[in-house]
Amino acid sequence: MLPDALTAGAFHGHVVDAARAWSSPCPGSTLPAAFSLTVLDDLVTPVGYFEGAPNSNTVTFRPRWGDDAFHAPDAAAITIVTFTSASARILDADTELNLRTDANPRGFVFATDGRPNAADLPTIVTHELGHTQGLAHSAERTAVMWYSAGRGEQRRVPTADDRAGLCAIYPPRSVGACEPDPGLLTFRGGGISCATSPRRGRAPWPAGLALAALAALTRWGRASSAPRRASPEGAAPPRS
Repeated sequence: MLPDALTAGAFHGHVVDAARAWSSPCPGSTLPAAFSLTVLDDLVTPVGYFEGAPNSNTVTFRPRWGDDAFHAPDAAAITIVTFTSASARILDADTELNLRTDANPRGFVFATDGRPNAADLPTIVTHELGHTQGLAHSAERTAVMWYSAGRGEQRRVPTADDRAGLCAIYPPRSVGACEPDPGLLTFRGGGISCATSPRRGRAPWPAGLALAALAALTRWGRASSAPRRASPEGAAPPRS
């Protein structure tokens, strides 16, 4: 489901632009971080982490909110990250936009034209892509990764602080291209307030339309607050 007046093609384009925004050179270097995002075509894919199976990083709008404790009612969106306990290697990241609907009257109106009564979709998607790459919130008020954004506020371009954080995780170097595989990596929805949690087994809601997909180098780094970690093979997943 999409907001009124937003086509699937337009949403896909905003995700592409947000991914490109993170490809600027690192501070003090002519090279970007040794990590890149590739947006694939739209795919229908289940949401969540499935241990031992192909997984997708998805971005989507949710017409209902609050299926579990991670979906704060005042959050414009969340990014739920699955990562390993021992290494913090990111295995999966799913981003969900809290869309206002008749069934979800406390959700948010999203827009792309900077109107003062709506959440700025490009700002939110760019922020959430930062979490997908392992970034936590920034202490810099003007940063894309600042923890909140007012309605109509635009922060679409990563600042030097944002880029420094990404480049600290993935120092710039020459890397080979990653071959996108729609069966392995996909990407859905975006937001300003976030949480992390590994997913295991069946998704807690039906499969959604993966409006954009990601393919990237192996990701290592920080995750945002309230994590649940992927368990070692054969062990039950610990909760925190």
